[in-house]
Amino acid sequence: MAFTLKELRTLSDAELEAQHDNKASSTEMGLSYYLDEMRARQQTKINEEMRVLTKRIYWLTVVVTIATICNLAPLVIQLIPS
Repeated sequence: MAFTLKELRTLSDAELEAQHDNKASSTEMGLSYYLDEMRARQQTKINEEMRVLTKRIYWLTVVVTIATICNLAPLVIQLIPS
């Protein structure tokens, strides 16, 4: 028996894993099953790498912004009439 999409989306992760494990004992998988798992793991690794790079870019932007403000401060001070 297959779930409807609505039913499938309402399952918790634990319920979904239990359903998978129940069916897996009586199902023979093809090569695409393993390829899909390898792709999912690769995608997870790429997502983590992108998260790290995004964090680095954020901090680099903060540093460049502070450096720009520090470079502009003397100019602004000179332009203020005494």
